[in-house]
Amino acid sequence: MQSEFHPIFVAIRNAAFFVAFLWLAFFLQIISGIEPGFFGIIPRTLLGLTGIITAPFVHGDIIHLVSNSAPLFVVLSVLALFYPKSSFSVIVLTFFLTGFWVWAAARESSHIGASGVLYGITSFLVFSGFFRNDLRSRLVTLGMLFLYGGMIWGIFPNEAGISFESHLFGAVAGLLLAYRFRKTDSQENRKYDWENAPDYQPEDETAEWNYFKENFPPRDIEDQ
Repeated sequence: MQSEFHPIFVAIRNAAFFVAFLWLAFFLQIISGIEPGFFGIIPRTLLGLTGIITAPFVHGDIIHLVSNSAPLFVVLSVLALFYPKSSFSVIVLTFFLTGFWVWAAARESSHIGASGVLYGITSFLVFSGFFRNDLRSRLVTLGMLFLYGGMIWGIFPNEAGISFESHLFGAVAGLLLAYRFRKTDSQENRKYDWENAPDYQPEDETAEWNYFKENFPPRDIEDQ
């Protein structure tokens, strides 16, 4: 029973570490007194390139941080639990693809916050169910749509001061990565642990069936 829950523990622990690091970065930001926009992605500027790495760890205020923390914890846990082999690559690629696209094509402003990463991972979890031929991925897709389907409105420029570009490019990155890693962590033709055990043997035929085969061999049957 302990081994069955181990992947769940690892997934939750890693997600908690990531979210905790966001909070640590926020408190350091408050203590230092540095303007958050200084660490943001400033499109098409040399200085703004550094924001590709720093911007996801910077938030305008605690409300901004809280609004990203809870859903990030959920989607990171689900990603690590159901797609363990591709999870690290998905996070890293989402991080850099979203940031670079924002730098290359977004409005002239300072774009901060982890919402681009959030949209990217959520998009990956949603679209994976469309690209994979297994029930588990489809159930994950339904769960994500139920919990966070309303996030789709965030990809449109509906509210001033919100980087919809980060949301949009993150969602596109998640879609592309869902297709790219569609064969990783596949559940098709999955073998269970007891099937892979070295001492596993198929169930022996019964003595009655052996007796029947030995004494009543099959005969050819002619078409009537």
